[in-house]
Amino acid sequence: MTKLTVKFVDKDKNDESLYGTKQISVGSSQISTPIIAYNNNLIRTDEQVAPATRGLNEIYCEVPTKQTSLEQLVKNPEVTEDLDKRIKSQIKKTSASEITVCILECNVKSYPPSEQWEFLLDTTHANSDIVPIPNIPNITSDILDSESQFSKYLAFLEESIKYLKVINEKPIMGIIPKLSYPYTRRLVEFYDKQNLDAFCVDFAARNMITAKRDCLNVLKTLKRKERIENSFLYAYNVNSGRLTKTVDAVPAKDILSFGFGFDAFGRKHKRPKVTTEIWKKINTLPTKVRIFNKTDYGYYRVIDSKKITDVYPLDSCFARDKFSRFLELSVTELRRCEGLVNTEQLGMEAFRLRQIIKNDKPMDYLSEKPYVRKETIKTMKNFKNSVLADSQ
Repeated sequence: MTKLTVKFVDKDKNDESLYGTKQISVGSSQISTPIIAYNNNLIRTDEQVAPATRGLNEIYCEVPTKQTSLEQLVKNPEVTEDLDKRIKSQIKKTSASEITVCILECNVKSYPPSEQWEFLLDTTHANSDIVPIPNIPNITSDILDSESQFSKYLAFLEESIKYLKVINEKPIMGIIPKLSYPYTRRLVEFYDKQNLDAFCVDFAARNMITAKRDCLNVLKTLKRKERIENSFLYAYNVNSGRLTKTVDAVPAKDILSFGFGFDAFGRKHKRPKVTTEIWKKINTLPTKVRIFNKTDYGYYRVIDSKKITDVYPLDSCFARDKFSRFLELSVTELRRCEGLVNTEQLGMEAFRLRQIIKNDKPMDYLSEKPYVRKETIKTMKNFKNSVLADSQ
């Protein structure tokens, strides 16, 4: 059996926030938090990122796809091989000392037959060091206030956990989708009874500020169970914040997740759900490209090669000239490079935060960031107080 070990190292010495550092170990692999998860689909074999930012990988795959059903995925060897190739292309960019989670987003509208679901459980188990239960957002979004539907979901999760433990007991990560307030609390309590020490909160393409009520519910429940300091808390599908076209820079909200108690996060995969009318407006806007500035916590708009020169991070391992070429040649490659550079820069800031938490005062450090608003710092402090007060 491979155990997950979580060692709490440091916390906010002023006790003003939930900033903290932990050592997360799975077998011989170990990472320190805060940390950003890499999406290795963004990295080409001839490209480098800052070594200090590596350690955690998120392999993300949507199953089934528009082209193939879940039944075809399980029964058709060619379709199965295509999924394996998608995953292996990311696995080969990891190292043995790193920790990997393989998150499968299962886009079905009803619970799949046991054979198909076990196929997905086997897939995520084979490609993860910590095994996330696959996410089924189309099903969980329809639970609403239905007690029978929620009970059915819990029974489904319980069978999934039993199956994963029988395969070979790797540590399991409980998925926490967007649910109603009482069901979120009960789901965390369910995972507590299952003795899980890793939790994956689906932000559903929101940021920490817009998702704070749901996250507060999760952390308060974990605190009551005395699990926060001994658990690995992963924020999944996190949005960076509103990227408006009217200003050159906007506040970065994804990086603030660490101050609200999360140990790691992976960046957004899906767009938030909006009306058709809003998408029509969005689709008429020019391509949006933003680069994270770790000095002031702003996301800066890039519209041409001159602007890249002004805002591009000098310490990035990804060549600025290459980014500039894609600005004029390929929107697809530009988006990839944008994601890669921002992940690297967020990773550098996560590394820096470990030192700040150990040696300095995180909230004083945050207050010096021009794009961190005073009301955001107040929100972070209130969040921490609410988590602790509720558990006393």
